[in-house]
Amino acid sequence: MIKRVVQRTIVLIFFLHVPDVASGSSYGEAPQAAGAAPIYDSPFYDDDERARSIFPELGHPKYRKIFLEEPGYEELLDEFDRSDDEPNNNYERSDVTSDPATSDESAEGGYDLRRMDKVFMSTLKTCNANITSAACASWSDFVASQEDACTAEIKIPCGTCVTLDVTAPGNPLTTIRLPHGLNIVGKLHIPEHAKVEIITPFVLVQGILRVDPPATGTTIPRGDAAKVTITLTGETDISFKLDEETGNSMQCMTPCNVGSKVVAVAGGTLDVNAIDERCPTWTKLSTLSADKRVVTLTDGAASRCWGAGAEILFTPEDSAAVFWETAVVASTDPSLGTITLVEPLVKRKTSVADGYGAILAVEVALLERNVVIRPDDTLSLIGGHVIIYHSPSIPQKVEGVELYKMGQQGNIGRYPLHYHMSEDCEGSLISKNLVRASNQRCIVMHGTHKVTISDNVAFDTFGHCYMTEDGAEWSNVFRNNLGAYTRKPAKLIRSTESDNFPATFWITQPSTHLIGNVAAGSESSGFWLEAKGRLPGMGLAINVGVTPRFVALGSFVNNTSHSNNGNGIALYPIGYVPRVGRESKQAVLKNVVTFKNTGNGVFLHSSENIKIEGGYFGDNKISMRNFRVPKVVVEDVTVVGTSNNMRQLMAEDRIRDIWCWGNGERVGITFNPNAPGDQQIVLNRVSFHNFDDAGPKCSDAHALFVESEQVREGIYNGQVKFSGVTFTNTSEEHRVDVCRSMNTPPPPKEEGPVTNIAIEDHEGAFTGVPGFLVQENDSALRTFLPDGGDSCRLMAGGCLYFCPDACLQLATVVINPNVKYAKYRMSITDDSGNVDYKIRQVHKEWNDNFNENAFIGVALPGHSSTYRMSFVDEHDNPAWPGFVKSISYGRRPMNCATPHFQDSAIIWDYPAPGVRCNSLMNNGDFELGSILGWQGSKTPKLEMMQPGADGSQWALQTGERNSKWATVRYFFDPSCFRSWGGEVVRLSGKIRTRTNKGDDVTCVSGSQCAPKLNFQLKTQSASLIASVVETSIGTVAGEWTHFETEVTLPANLQEVGQAGIMFWDASKYRFLLDDWNIVHIKGENAPSEQPTEVPSGALSSSPSAKMSVSPTVSLSSSPSGTPTTFPSAKHSGAPSSATSDVPSGSSSAVPSGAPSSSPSAEMSPSPTDLLSSVPSLKDLCANLKKNQCNTKCVWGPKKVKACLVKKKIFEHDCAQYTEKSLCKEEKYCKFVDRRCFHKCDGLAKKKCRKAQHCKPAKIANPCFGCQLVTTCGPGGRLSGAAGAARGDRGGHGGPD
Repeated sequence: MIKRVVQRTIVLIFFLHVPDVASGSSYGEAPQAAGAAPIYDSPFYDDDERARSIFPELGHPKYRKIFLEEPGYEELLDEFDRSDDEPNNNYERSDVTSDPATSDESAEGGYDLRRMDKVFMSTLKTCNANITSAACASWSDFVASQEDACTAEIKIPCGTCVTLDVTAPGNPLTTIRLPHGLNIVGKLHIPEHAKVEIITPFVLVQGILRVDPPATGTTIPRGDAAKVTITLTGETDISFKLDEETGNSMQCMTPCNVGSKVVAVAGGTLDVNAIDERCPTWTKLSTLSADKRVVTLTDGAASRCWGAGAEILFTPEDSAAVFWETAVVASTDPSLGTITLVEPLVKRKTSVADGYGAILAVEVALLERNVVIRPDDTLSLIGGHVIIYHSPSIPQKVEGVELYKMGQQGNIGRYPLHYHMSEDCEGSLISKNLVRASNQRCIVMHGTHKVTISDNVAFDTFGHCYMTEDGAEWSNVFRNNLGAYTRKPAKLIRSTESDNFPATFWITQPSTHLIGNVAAGSESSGFWLEAKGRLPGMGLAINVGVTPRFVALGSFVNNTSHSNNGNGIALYPIGYVPRVGRESKQAVLKNVVTFKNTGNGVFLHSSENIKIEGGYFGDNKISMRNFRVPKVVVEDVTVVGTSNNMRQLMAEDRIRDIWCWGNGERVGITFNPNAPGDQQIVLNRVSFHNFDDAGPKCSDAHALFVESEQVREGIYNGQVKFSGVTFTNTSEEHRVDVCRSMNTPPPPKEEGPVTNIAIEDHEGAFTGVPGFLVQENDSALRTFLPDGGDSCRLMAGGCLYFCPDACLQLATVVINPNVKYAKYRMSITDDSGNVDYKIRQVHKEWNDNFNENAFIGVALPGHSSTYRMSFVDEHDNPAWPGFVKSISYGRRPMNCATPHFQDSAIIWDYPAPGVRCNSLMNNGDFELGSILGWQGSKTPKLEMMQPGADGSQWALQTGERNSKWATVRYFFDPSCFRSWGGEVVRLSGKIRTRTNKGDDVTCVSGSQCAPKLNFQLKTQSASLIASVVETSIGTVAGEWTHFETEVTLPANLQEVGQAGIMFWDASKYRFLLDDWNIVHIKGENAPSEQPTEVPSGALSSSPSAKMSVSPTVSLSSSPSGTPTTFPSAKHSGAPSSATSDVPSGSSSAVPSGAPSSSPSAEMSPSPTDLLSSVPSLKDLCANLKKNQCNTKCVWGPKKVKACLVKKKIFEHDCAQYTEKSLCKEEKYCKFVDRRCFHKCDGLAKKKCRKAQHCKPAKIANPCFGCQLVTTCGPGGRLSGAAGAARGDRGGHGGPD
């Protein structure tokens, strides 16, 4: 039964048949859609809190424009820190958002495509079991037997076959009007000679819809004018309940809504064979006659099956999507393989005969089919749509169909051809179809796997075209498809969609197979791999625990992308990091062809381990841009600056659109100066051609280019390798450009300059002699060479010296980032007494206040056994920058004999300890009115506030904190601690807590809003030596809590390379800090090691509060600066043998700040323990009566409500699990706030009573009587979270 759901107060239903308008030869320059809905006011993609905390810039208007095609868009490129983007310990697993508002298909207006519980079974297993052998009734006889044919839907019952035999060969067109729809439960058979138009609001296929294949030799259009057209009408949404006889009736008890103007398949089968399988749908232009009227094609079969009157498409040979052209076939000569056009082409087109091979020849496509599905109103953006709906394991075949003006712009799930949540559909074939003038997208795979989409043509379409929708679609095959003129829609489905940066192929699931496809002109990108996951698709069982970004590549072979206004091929913005299990797996893109793109030919962003194997890159603004992408291999690729074909097109005025990069440059391959990893890019057998000629519009051209945007640390550690690289028509001055990179202005205007550029050429590709290319204006790169740099020569083009046979090893020294030391230089002296200086570069990040580290790059030879290093100020006086954090070495040079710089000893000439160690925190009281010395992660922004604590002028406050990894840090000079082994330091300061809205709150130590403090000592390579302090600090609303602790340091601290404190945890709460200091106390004066937490005004004569044991978080030396998890150590500062899994300067494989794997790390002391260890504070509230408890105290009831385990068999030690996946595997455990609890913990009374394994009860309150509010909370009882954290097992904790 079919119902129409009226969504408007008044609906006028009428049927208007608008015939096709014949078109002759036309030169396509259709105007762009105006008024595209902006997406700048909302996140670019839907993801969880973790992703939003890592990528806060996604919501910033400036960086929302990253994919625009106008000149200079590359200066707005967004950059994410790849090291922060691990979802959790298991590389392949992450959570998927379940928020319906961010899900791909919400239930607006009764639209229920989010539901995943439907599964329609094939009717061939039920009432249609014998349908293939059943005799078919004629259409006229069948309709005559329907008593209500004029007032109700036409329904072909299950088990019944009907042949649409209303038209005999040679007869005129028959029009069938079915105003109430067609419901095929049995079988509708359409013979190949049918000449009929069916006008109806819907076709519902629960059974079989078959179209017979044409006879051999049938042309398109047919000589007998036979054609089947389905015209879809109406504006009313269609809802249906499936027929009981199909066995699917229970799936739509609440009617299933599939929208208006629809062909819907629900458990049925499409068997449409509307084209000769030997007939090509597109091919390449082989020859074009002098008068531009007679063409031959590379596939000669086209001349046999493309008939007179057919419209054909010629794709652009220009560098813009709009320059396509159409023509009409006048006649064909299969014996000669020629096609003659009604009118000559407006302009010549590049053909194979022009001598450039098939690569650069334009594509020619057939724009006709003999079966057409279209809407009645072809002027509206609300067309029809075909949906294969929740029908798994039912092979479909749709071949040779034209989908004209289909899709409904702005409406979710309304696409020309849409597989929706049909899961495994192996054996399905979508082939040789034409999607033309689509209002929204083209062929969409959604929650569906193993479908083959081949030999289709899509032309003049809005939004993404061929696509996988949710990252949830596995192993679909896109083979030999053509897309041209992919346009920006005027209206988006919603603001978070990216269709106004349309990609001809938009792939979110890397297991997809892309083979032999062509993207021939998009207003944005040709191929865009945006590996992200969304609901509802990611909710399918096959996707549990899957993160698309880490899925191994299916295949990418023989694909071509040209004439796009943006990128030819893009892996963007979150990039692609292929893995199998935990192991990195190289993704190989084979035989990649990309040319004449206004943007980048290939754009790799925040990705890793990508190989381009074979291909041609030519006439692009930038042929291949590698942006912070380690482990890239480019092999057997030809890169052309300005091709001979381009010169011909310009000479003949056949090309209109030529773009240059930035300052007018055309570039071959770029690489970042400081990409992460010890191997950024490897070029094997790459040939560069014609970079001496920049073309008529570009001022310069270079085969290789060192990036100048978002250079971060500002030092070169690019680690590029060349093997078999050749240059043709590319002189020395056009082989590599570093001038822009080393001359980029410093912050705040830009992010340069880059220093320490030293590029190894171990085969002599650049000059014919092996050696190093070193930065011209950095003398220290030459001073320490054995000959003092005398053999170095300035290269043609400037900015680089070439030093033959040099052997330099790159290294990075990490120092204090404070601007106070900005003019300091590092002095280097070798064994021979040679002296030179290096300057510091600040780690520039998106937030103005985030300057995590400063870096000094060095590249030194290894012949000196010792290098002495020290610092001088701007007056050349001895100085010290606060601390030297670490030094990390790059890859050893390839051609050099040992030893290397890494083998040399480094001696630091420290100033006297009294000079540098008397004041380890120069700005702990913030009375300088700045955040000098303090560091935040990417968020929150650190701000100054007034007044400070206890009448001071200034304090520090964080901005909004939406993640526990939004940290505040301060690093100390580690050299000071090396002489303090066994002695005592005092750490003190003041702190308050507020909500993100700015409201002061009281936070019990150990609760979710209480800040955690860690003070750690680590080696230079980031191995943990001791967790000196690790505690959760309780705070009182509106008052400053005074914290103080004195601790004895471990005895042996000679290996200390890093020292610092960090405030973290308490997601959704801001921190306020003031008067922090650390002071060295001699060993004989060592007092107790208990920290004190005292609200302002409270009196205390002795230390308080035993340390609570909390997850230990290191202060990482990696450039990302994110916390790294280590095993817990006691607050006494006892040495720990635990070491980090993270080498110096690298990113962690463990999520930042994740809880320790030690079960005890999750536990906090009970309030009783806390109170017993704080005699002075306990006395403040002790023995007070209920009416005497003041604001520092709180009255706790004798008993509190709790939810306990009903029987012992239901108990389980849930706290032992630190990973979400392990926690959720246990039947009685739940994962809350990144910790694992028993399901009974913290349940309210009603929920506890309903849970079959739990029971409500009252237990003794450890906070009974008058107690300190910072310990027991404003309610005088242990909170649910704190109760679960206090150590109770088996669900015994967590009072209500």
